[in-house]
Amino acid sequence: RMGQLNRISFWEFDTLSIARITQGRCLYYIGFQLLIKHDLFEEFNLDVMSVLKFLNLLEQHYEPDNPFHNATHAADVAQALHCLLVNLRSIESYKPKELLASILAALAHDVNHPGVNQNFSYKDCQPSYEN
Repeated sequence: RMGQLNRISFWEFDTLSIARITQGRCLYYIGFQLLIKHDLFEEFNLDVMSVLKFLNLLEQHYEPDNPFHNATHAADVAQALHCLLVNLRSIESYKPKELLASILAALAHDVNHPGVNQNFSYKDCQPSYEN
């Protein structure tokens, strides 16, 4: 079932299926797969255990009860970024450090997102005045 990760370069890739198979750990597995796929472990001499710990910690900082801005969404964004770069052949113009930064940014872009927009947060934090 995890063989589905081999299809990570296709638009039809099903991140939600990976989330179900991994019991919500898709950021961990997809992030790891993308780093392997782009030879970033070798390029930067990354320690596998350190990267796995980082991905685990990153995934833990997403709110599991957040209906949209969660780890599954982040994994989906990272996979979509990968598809764009590979399928539009723009990946050749990326330096390895830009590629690593882009993947990490996609994986981390909504960490600790409260699940509400800025306007809601602003109104929610304002004291209410009664006349």
